[in-house]
Amino acid sequence: MMMKTKYTYQQIWTIAYPILISLVMEQLIGMTDTTFWGRVGEIDDVKKGNWRKKKI
Repeated sequence: MMMKTKYTYQQIWTIAYPILISLVMEQLIGMTDTTFWGRVGEIDDVKKGNWRKKKI
């Protein structure tokens, strides 16, 4: 005999919402890190005097 379980949308979102928020936050942290380290790299180049020699 197979038992059927019914879930409501509220029960599903109760589980899915924190997971969704954590994934979005992880992406925001990654973008922030990329921006920060990109900026640090520019500052290092200026300190070394390479700010005009930057290749794109």
